[in-house]
Formats: sequence, structure tokens, C-alpha cells
Amino acid sequence: MNEKHVNVVSVRDFELASVPQAFSTPVVIRDLDRVDVVQKCYGELVANAGEQLLEECFKFGVNCLLHFVEQNFLGPPCDLSSSEFAILRDSTSNNLVCEEYLACDGEEAYLRCRYPILLLISRQTFVDCFEYFVDKFPTTRWWALRVLSIWQSLFRNRQNKIKKILEDQLKPSHGWLTYVRKFDTSLRAQLSIEIANICSFYFCYEQASEMLRSAMLVLRLNVRLTGKYGRRTYHQPCEVPQLVLDVCSAEDSCAEAEEEALHVEALAGVLPKNLPLEDDSLLDQLKLLDVDEKRPLTALEQCAIAAQMVLWEAKTARSPFSQLELSAYLREILKNPRCWSVQAASLYKRSSLEKGNMKTVERALRQIGELVHCFYGSGASAQQRFPLFFATSMPPIWQLRVLNANLLLSLGCVKDALQDYLDLDMVDMVVQCYNRLDLKEQCEKYVRSKLEVKETPALLCHLADITEDEECYVKAWRLSGERYARAQFSLAKLYFKKQLYEQTIEACQKAATIQPLEFSTWYLLGYVSLQAKNFSTALQAYGHCVLIEPDHAEAWNNFAVAALELKEEDRAYRVLKEALRCSYEDKRIWKNFTLVSVRVGRVMDAIEGYHKLVDLGVAVDDMQILGTLVKLCNDADLKAKFESTFRRKLCELFGRLTSQKSNCPELWRLYSELYNPDHVGMDCDLEKYCKLCERAFYCRKKQFELRMEFSSAAEVLEYAVNLAKSKLRLATHLENGDLDATAVRMSAKIACEQILNMIKKEFCMEKKKQNDHDTVDEVMFNSISDLQALCTQL
Repeated sequence: MNEKHVNVVSVRDFELASVPQAFSTPVVIRDLDRVDVVQKCYGELVANAGEQLLEECFKFGVNCLLHFVEQNFLGPPCDLSSSEFAILRDSTSNNLVCEEYLACDGEEAYLRCRYPILLLISRQTFVDCFEYFVDKFPTTRWWALRVLSIWQSLFRNRQNKIKKILEDQLKPSHGWLTYVRKFDTSLRAQLSIEIANICSFYFCYEQASEMLRSAMLVLRLNVRLTGKYGRRTYHQPCEVPQLVLDVCSAEDSCAEAEEEALHVEALAGVLPKNLPLEDDSLLDQLKLLDVDEKRPLTALEQCAIAAQMVLWEAKTARSPFSQLELSAYLREILKNPRCWSVQAASLYKRSSLEKGNMKTVERALRQIGELVHCFYGSGASAQQRFPLFFATSMPPIWQLRVLNANLLLSLGCVKDALQDYLDLDMVDMVVQCYNRLDLKEQCEKYVRSKLEVKETPALLCHLADITEDEECYVKAWRLSGERYARAQFSLAKLYFKKQLYEQTIEACQKAATIQPLEFSTWYLLGYVSLQAKNFSTALQAYGHCVLIEPDHAEAWNNFAVAALELKEEDRAYRVLKEALRCSYEDKRIWKNFTLVSVRVGRVMDAIEGYHKLVDLGVAVDDMQILGTLVKLCNDADLKAKFESTFRRKLCELFGRLTSQKSNCPELWRLYSELYNPDHVGMDCDLEKYCKLCERAFYCRKKQFELRMEFSSAAEVLEYAVNLAKSKLRLATHLENGDLDATAVRMSAKIACEQILNMIKKEFCMEKKKQNDHDTVDEVMFNSISDLQALCTQL
């Protein structure tokens, strides 16, 4: 690198530049104490700065960001001296910065964060004044990326504004991979991991995968999930397969691992403690039958594994099995602690996973308490806390405390959780706690008291949630300058509750335009559009849903339904294949898949679908689709299009279906058509064909005997005609005078005459024919005539 840069040549220099230093504020803004004036003067300073002053501003921006991280993410928090930066003494400016300068689309940044002015200065340095630094300092994009990541952490929801800055302004014209290659080999992996993390967060899965592959290639690391025999509980009688993470790393990294091990000894007393489980049945760690002796992972390798876990979690739908896979990743990372920030971030992640399990929730609560204590404790220095922080997904302190309150809530300690939420000023969770305590009046009083201090779109929406007042949502929308997406989404839910579908669609579209990263907005839009028969809108909405959550089976299924309604069968087929990948055991998806497969001519897939439905215990009753399959199989013009095994596979399917539902005459009739000599040719099995026709006839006859209706008599006669024809054909095929042939004729004749007499007697056919011939169904008389003629031949 020939460009001018600030202490970023080697890993060691970069780490030194990544630890907060004493403030050296540019003279122009040192004594200013108003946010707007600071911003204006600092922007002018950077725009007109010479090379030396520009380097000073660059360092100042880095230092502001690092101090903000120390105050809010790594700890311990402390009061910063205002002698070098006068605005730091004005605590009232904090709310102003969060509500106006760091706000995104009407949503304010977290108000309780410490010294947000520092983040604002670093954002102005690396984002707003990006063009002045990018050509002179190659790490400008890197620091800007970090600023965006920290800025995003001040919000509960993903911010589309920040994503657009990342894509439109920061992304290099030749791609991130090209940019990464500008750096030392030892720095490439770290930068690739940081890019992968933020791309995963914003659903840019392809870009994240590409950067992660780059990091793994540099580290020569290979990671895969596998199974090993072991025990998970104390009382397990024998070893069973357990899900573990198999990590293969380069042997020449041993020297680096040994060097890190020396630093770990010094860190041993200050690293966040990994607390034991202390459960009567679950083991604290898996007890594997065979344990591979491998070198401990380096801290950077642990970051790479954590980044892969983040990407995998973002792409995968939540399920009990996905929890096991995430646990396997975390066990490997926590096995050998190497770095303060990696250890803290991994313990936080494990605690959030353990929240829903009653056997592990107590450990999660104790673990979060330990992490909060580490944040406020002075055991570890900044040099020990900061390394690789930006390559982890370490949350700010308030998120740790929110998780602690969530754990209390899951244990039923609602009042304790409520107090924590009140201290953190988490209004939505306070409202939830009041509702659980059935204190609606107190909840409304709390929100109104907040509104008396200052009206904000968020507070108006919370009040509207309590009172179900549509006007409050409208007021919140207008107050935000029509930029607060939550107001429109909440309004859409209210309209949906009242079944006002058109208004719901309109409100969802407004919310999605401003905040297109919210899955719930697109999903509601798609669902309501389906109900309102607005299939093109539903198709677009569910398309966004599956981009955000690629493993959401319900979204894929509804996506296919919308495509099917728009007559886009081929697209629906491809979409349902994806839906099955996400949820292979879903009965509704398999039903839709078989229907679409028949429509697009994928008959073998349709047969596979029916087999799966039988495996799932679903009663197959759509005779129209089965009839279509039989028709396709018997159509002489279409036979060449399908596999030679189509008829055999279809016969196997009907064998299973008739054993599952043995009293369905239509099913037996369709089954018999697969052996009909008119379609199969001379090689057909006539005896099998006759047996199937006979079974179909007797099933239909039994139904007719239970409930004799004039409208169904013609159908019974049709079954009888098919039986007579099949028996006559079989008898003709047999040798003349053979006893078997005679028996075949007699059995058919008896059955046909019996049903003829039954119908004539029940409906007085002779009398009706003489007196009122016009009132009798002509089809029935034709069937009777045909059957009588066949009986004569028999």
C-alpha cells in the first residue's frame, strides 16, 4: 500500500490504533458547546483541511468511536473530561443527538446511551465526510463500516437508511473482495469477518458467504457439523450420536496459537467466567466417546466460526434442531477462551439461546449477571477488552440488561422484569409487563405521563396500542413527517383486526416503502392481499419475505399459492420445492406440491408427493387430480413425454391408496383404468382388471344400498356396465367351454341382474316408464338398456 494511512501496516499497529487514547480535539471545535455548531464547524474544518490536519481529524474520529464503544459496549463506563471537548459537559445534548441527529426515519436512537455525541462525530468523520478521507486513508471504509455497525446497534429494528449508506456509499466499485486484498494477509481475515457480519445482519447472504469463504481461505479453516457418539445427560444408559462441530485448521498456525496462549494466562483472571450449568440431569459439557486431540483455536478463528454461526442463523428458520446446531458452534468457541470480547459475545449468545429452556434458563440468568458485572468491573483493561471487538457481535450494555429482564419475565418474575424495563426506559416492554399484570389503567397512565414530557411517534403508537385509537397512529405518522414505519404497520394491524383489507394493504405498503427490512410488514401485506384476492401484491410481498427469511416455509408456501392463482404454475412449482426444503414434513405444502406438479406435468414428483402424504397419514381424497394422472398415463399422445416407469409407479401409488382407503369406489375405478386393455394393449392383466372393476362395483353398490337416491342410481349402473364389460372380455379370452369362463360369466350376470332388479323395484321403473317417461333420467334408461344387453351376452 503506497497510500497515506494511519498506523495500519501490521496487525500490531492496527490493534494499537483500535484502543481509545486521550482526547486531542481539533482546536476549532474544542470550546464549542452546541451540537449544531460543532457539526457545522467540524464539517467545514474537514472540507478545508490540509494533509496534517486531515490526519488529525481522522485520528479524532477513530478515538471518538472507540471511546463510545468503551462507554456503551465494553466498559467500564466513566466520566470523560470536558477540558479537551467542551460539549461533553453538556449532558442535556444527549437526548437532542439521539432524537434528531442519530435518528433514522422517525425512529430515535436509544436515549440512555452514554456520550452519543462521540458517535455523531465519528459518523461525520467517516460517513458524512467520507469523500475527503477515502483517497488518503485506505482504512476509511473499514472505520466507516464500524461506525455503521455501532450506529445500527442503537436501534431495535434494522434501519434501511443505514443499509443504503452501506450499499450506495461505502461499497467499493470493484467489490469488497478487491478492497480486502489491499491489506496485509493477517488483516484480511478480520476485515472479511466484519463485512460478513454486517452483510448477514442486512440479509445480504450471498455477499456474506463470499466474505466468509475469503476469511476461511486466509485462515485455512474448514468447519462442518457432524455427529459423534456421546452422552448429554447424567442418566443416559449408553452413548448416542450427538451433534458437534468439526473444525480442521492449518498446522502452521500452532505458533500463533502458542503465542496467544501466553497472553491467555495473563487474561485468565479477567475474562468473563463461563458459569457451569448445575442441572440434575443435563451434563455441563457433552461427554464424547472419542475426543480428537486438536490444537486450540486462535481468537480470530473463533471469530470466523462465530461469523459462520451468525450467517447460518440468519438464513435458517428457528426450530429445536437449529438450537442444537447453534449450541454446537458455541461449545467449540467457548472451549478454549482466547479473547475478552469473543468470550463475552459468545456467552451472551448462549444465554439468549437458553432463555426458552427451563433446564438452562437459570444458568442464562446467572451468566448475564456475570457479564453485566464484567462490564462495570475494572478487572480488564482497555487493551484486554478491545482486540477483535468489531469482529464479534457483542451487544451494548442495555441489551445485556434487556436480556436479563427477559429471562426474569420467562421465569414469571414480572415485577422484577418491569423494574428493569423502567430503568432502561424500554416503553414497549413496560407496556407488555403491565398487560401481563392486568394493569391496563396504570399502563395508560405511564404512557401518558411520558407524553406529557415530550410527544414522540413511538409513544403515540404505544398509547394507540393500549387504547386502539386510530387517530393516535395517524398523529404519530404526521408527527414523524410521514417517516415512522411503525405507525403505519400498527395501523395496518388495527385495520386487519376490523377486516378492512383494502386499508390494511395501503398502510402496509406505506410501512414497507419506508422500512423494507421488516419481515412482519411484508408477511401481513401478503396475507391480507391473498384474502382480498389481490394476488399480484401478495406475490410481491411474499417474494420480499423469502428474501429476508429464506427458510420460512409458510412464506414460501403462500408465495406459491399467489403464483398459482396468477396461473404461473412453473414458478409455483419452483417455489414449493424451496418450501419443502424448509419444512419437509408440512402436509399443506405437500398437498400444494402434488397439485402444482400435475399442472406442470411433473408426474413423477406428483407421485412422490402422494407417497409422502400417505407417509404423513393424510387421507388422499382429491379424485380429480388422481384422475388427471390416470388420464395422462393412458393418453397415447402423451406417453412419450413421461418416463417408462410412470405406469408402474402410478400402480404402486394406487396400491397404497386403496389399502389406506379401501371403501372408495372412485379410487378403485381409477386404479382399474391403469389395467384397462383399451389403453394398455394385449399385454394387460385381464384378471387384475376384472378384480379391480369388481371391487369398485361392490364398494359403490354398498354405498347405494345404505342410501338409495335416484340421482346416484345412474352412477351405480355405470359401475355395473364396466364390470360386465370386463368380465365378458375375460370370459372371451379364456378357452371356450372352460369352467372358469362359465364361472366368470355367471358371477357377472348375477351381480348385474341383482342391481337391475334393485333399481327397478326401488324406483318403480316399469310404472314410471308407462305413465311418465319424461320425468325419468334418460341416462339411466340408456345405462339399463346397455346393462340388459350385456347380461344377455353373458
